[in-house]
Amino acid sequence: MDPLKEFGNWLIANGYSDNSQRVYRQRIRDFLQFIDNGEITEKAVQDYLVYLIQNKELKSRSINGYTDAISTFLKFRKIRVDLPRRHKTIKRLPNAISQDQLEQSI
Repeated sequence: MDPLKEFGNWLIANGYSDNSQRVYRQRIRDFLQFIDNGEITEKAVQDYLVYLIQNKELKSRSINGYTDAISTFLKFRKIRVDLPRRHKTIKRLPNAISQDQLEQSI
């Protein structure tokens, strides 16, 4: 059976949302193409994340999403690889409205 299909079934069985299943499968498909379906090693993961940062110019939040997908795939495959630490992300605060704006909306 196709490893991506098996992974998709594992995600379903483990209660991942439809969106997570779709995103994780796509990210793992991209990763496996990058490593040409070769061995998954720490260096392969690191090289892929560097590629995403330098060539795709992805931000920290996206890189963390790829790292999460790879980590989940490794868990599914029962492969032990030390992954790079997560990138720090900026937490955005919601935009507050002024007192005048609040009064105008009432």
